[in-house]
Amino acid sequence: MINYFNMKTGIMLLLSFVLSCSTNTGNTTKTLLINSFKVPCTGVAPMSCLQVKESPDDKNWSNFYSQIEGFDYEPGYLYTIEVRIEDIPEDQIVADGSSIKYILKTVIAKKQDKRLTINDIWVLETIDGQPVIEIFEKLPYLEVQLSSNSYLGNDGCNNFNGKLEAIEDKLVTFGSLVSTKMACPNQDLSLKFLENLRNSNEYMVEKGMLTLLKDSNVLLTFKKTD
Repeated sequence: MINYFNMKTGIMLLLSFVLSCSTNTGNTTKTLLINSFKVPCTGVAPMSCLQVKESPDDKNWSNFYSQIEGFDYEPGYLYTIEVRIEDIPEDQIVADGSSIKYILKTVIAKKQDKRLTINDIWVLETIDGQPVIEIFEKLPYLEVQLSSNSYLGNDGCNNFNGKLEAIEDKLVTFGSLVSTKMACPNQDLSLKFLENLRNSNEYMVEKGMLTLLKDSNVLLTFKKTD
């Protein structure tokens, strides 16, 4: 004979356990990857946020609006850390504050972010090995902004901007761009500049010079501007 009372009690206990697990963080740990720079963000008020992700395979970083107790963050370095996550008692939660807190457990890795070498303003020197100083009335330039994952500049006549699809140590992908539409005296060279920019997939920074390459073939060279 089935004991429906015991069955009902067991189901209720199981549901209670599942609900408690899903709503209570308790004392857990998590591994976080920390980007090498903070970005502007808005929580209760405008602020600067760390950027985090949980796996190297994640393409996008997420803004992190909380603090990590015990974490001495230094810009310019990529971190892999392990944190402990704890619930904050209800009577200790501040207005508009989080109900959980993050505490540094250990720094697994800390390495200098070599991508930051490209994060600057660069003035064009050559296209396909050809010097451009006497060709353009206004020298093209490129500005890379890692904090917004974007790039912008001027092709010698028109302004342009776009998103960085990928940026790693020595590897880069310049995404689709938008540009103004002024008539240019050196239109073919301007278009060639933009074409080479979009086709490049590698970069090298050395002694104040930026070189953009495609499969090890030099397309564009730039000089860092003050």
